[in-house]
Amino acid sequence: MLRKAFMRVFSAHPVETIAACTGLFMIALGVALGTQSGWIWFWGQISAICGASLATLAVVWTLRQRATEARMAANLNVLARQLETSISQIHKSVKGGRDESIPAAVYLAQIEQCIDNLIGVTHEIGEITGRQLPFDVIEMLTARDTLQIEARITDGRTPERKLVTETENCPACKKQVEFQVGSLPGDSAKPTCPHCGQRFHAHRSTSGNIFLRMPGASQFTRAVSVNCPVCASKIPANIDQGKQHSETRYCFSCGAKVSIDPLGQQCTLLSKQDRLPGHLNGAGTLVCGKCNDPVITLTSNSAGTYGICRKDDGLVFAAAGTPPHPARAPAPPAASPHPAGSPSTSAPSTSSPSPSAPAPSPQAAKPQGDAMARSDAAE
Repeated sequence: MLRKAFMRVFSAHPVETIAACTGLFMIALGVALGTQSGWIWFWGQISAICGASLATLAVVWTLRQRATEARMAANLNVLARQLETSISQIHKSVKGGRDESIPAAVYLAQIEQCIDNLIGVTHEIGEITGRQLPFDVIEMLTARDTLQIEARITDGRTPERKLVTETENCPACKKQVEFQVGSLPGDSAKPTCPHCGQRFHAHRSTSGNIFLRMPGASQFTRAVSVNCPVCASKIPANIDQGKQHSETRYCFSCGAKVSIDPLGQQCTLLSKQDRLPGHLNGAGTLVCGKCNDPVITLTSNSAGTYGICRKDDGLVFAAAGTPPHPARAPAPPAASPHPAGSPSTSAPSTSSPSPSAPAPSPQAAKPQGDAMARSDAAE
C-alpha cells in the first residue's frame, strides 16, 4: 500500500518527490557522518542542513502546487458548466429553428446570447493560460453581428397567430369535441370534453396537425394502495407527493369518499353514502339516477361503469349489461272531457295514473360478484 501511495505521489509531482527523497538521503548521511570527528563531522552537519532545506522546499512546492491546481480546477469547472449550457442551448435553438416550432427571431436571439457566453468563457480561459484572444473568437464576433442583422430582418416577418376551431376525438371517451387552438406550430390549448368532463391537452405539431394527450403525472407521482376505513377494501391511487394537500378518492366497493395524505398515505373518511344508481343514456354517457344529470366518468371494468356526480357529491355506478335508457319524451296533455267554456259539475275523475314502479335500490343494482372489493379498477 505504501508503494502504491508513493507511486501515486511520484506520478503527480515527480520533481518534488525526487527533491524530497534527495533531502532525506542527505539528512541520513549527515546523521551518519555526525558520529565522526573533525572535517567529516563538519561536512556531515552541512549535508544534514542542506537535506532538511531541500526536503522542506519540496513539501512547500507540493502544497502550493496542489492549492493552485484546486483553485484552477474550480475555475475550469465553472467554465465547463457555462460551455455545456451554451452548447445545449445552441442545439435546442437550431433544432427548434429547423422544426419551425419557434420563430426565427427567437432562436437567432438565443444563439446570439450563447455566443456572448462563449466569448466570456474564451476570455476567462485566456486569463488562466496567459494567451491573447485567438482568431476564431474574432470570427465569432463577426457571426454575432450577422445574427443581429438577421434577427432584425426576420423580426418583422413573424406570422400572425389566430385561433382556429378544430374537431378531434376526446382521448377519454372517444367522442368528438370542438375546441379552439392557435394556428402556429407549438400552440396548445386545454379544452374540456362536454360529454365526460375530462380535460386534456391539445397541441399543434410543426406540420400543423393536432395531437391530443391526457394530463401527465409529475415526477413525484407514486402508486399507493390504502384500506377503506368503512369496508376495509383496497383503494389504489396515484398520489402526487409533491403536493402539500390531501387528495380525494372514492371506494368503488362501498362508495365512501376518503382523503389520502400524500406523504404518510393515511386514509381519512370524508363522507359515507351508498353508491348512487346510474345508467347509460342513448349517447353512451353515464347519467346519475338520482338527479338525472351527466356525471364525470372515471372508468369501466367487468363490473360496470363508475363516475362522480358533482351535484350529489357521490360515486355513481351502472352495472355491466344494463341497457341504455332512451331520453324521456314529454307526455302529451290530457284531453278535457268537457267542451270548452262549459263548467264542470262532475266529480273528479277517479282514474288517476297508477304510481310508477319503484326504482331498484343501489344494492340491487350491484352484481353478485361486486360484493368483493372492486377497488383494483383504475381511478
